[in-house]
Amino acid sequence: MSTYRISQLIASTDNFSWKGDVQTIVIDFVNHNDIDESLSQFRSTGFNSGHSLSLLFENMRGNDLVPVIDIYLNLDQEDKSEEKNYVGSMALYGLGESSANDGAGQDRVFDVGEVFSQLHNQPNWSDSQFKLTLIPSRSPNKDALLTIERIALYYYQL
Repeated sequence: MSTYRISQLIASTDNFSWKGDVQTIVIDFVNHNDIDESLSQFRSTGFNSGHSLSLLFENMRGNDLVPVIDIYLNLDQEDKSEEKNYVGSMALYGLGESSANDGAGQDRVFDVGEVFSQLHNQPNWSDSQFKLTLIPSRSPNKDALLTIERIALYYYQL
């Protein structure tokens, strides 16, 4: 059994508060030559060759009123539910309890290697940033609360 090691943090955001509706977050790639090399290597070898990209939602805090949230990569305005852009869904059950009393909240990890591989040749691809679109599965309660300390993209290599 192989284990992954974190090779590099290649993109991240600062603290982010979800407003309860469809929201798009622009995330800049970290500007280093090593990262450009890692992304180029990932693009050339693909997601099945011992390389992986993982998207982490870190230290999410809030209450139990947050609905399931669908996540899409580089979704165009006219393509509101493109399967090729679909990253995954977050169900934040127990978020209120894990956030209480200065709790750390919850983390979620998505393997986004396949999605990045499929989309990096699209016309709206940028080598400097990417977009995540968060779409709630239903209209949220007006008191729904969600903050995300950081959204980060990591490059892994076996």
